[in-house]
Amino acid sequence: MAPPHEAPPAVAAPARASEEVAYDAAWRALRANDFTHAASGFSRVLLLAPDSALVEDASFWHAVALARARRSAEAVSAFRDFLEGYARSARAGEASTMLGWILIDSGEDDEAARRFRAGIADGTRRFAPAPRPASRRSPGAGRSEAQHD
Repeated sequence: MAPPHEAPPAVAAPARASEEVAYDAAWRALRANDFTHAASGFSRVLLLAPDSALVEDASFWHAVALARARRSAEAVSAFRDFLEGYARSARAGEASTMLGWILIDSGEDDEAARRFRAGIADGTRRFAPAPRPASRRSPGAGRSEAQHD
C-alpha cells in the first residue's frame, strides 16, 4: 500500500515586526479620530524600534496626534523633538507651522513667529503626502520616501 499523500506544508506569511504592527494600529486610531490611542501607538513605535525606518513618520504623527488630542504641552515638546531630530525632513515646514499655531494659542508669540517664518522658508518643499501604513511601505522607506512619491 502506498503511503498517504501528504499536503505540502503551508507557507506562513512572514511575521511583521512589532513596530510595524504598532504603527498601523496607531495610524488606524488617528484616522478614526482616536487621538489618544494614536499618540500612544506612535510613541510605542519610537520605543520599540528607535532605529526603524518608521521612526521619522512616527515622530511626526505622534506630535500631530498629541495636538489633536489637545495635549498642547506634550505636543509642543513632541514637535520640538521632531524638528530637532529631523530638521531636513520633508515634513519640517509643516511641523514648524503646526507648532506655531499651538504656541499662538499658549501666548508664546515670539517663538510662534519664528516657527511660522521657518515654515514659510521651507515652502520650497511641498508638504509630504500622508504616509502609507507600515504594511504597505517599501523596505528602507523613511526619510526619503516623500521625495519618491
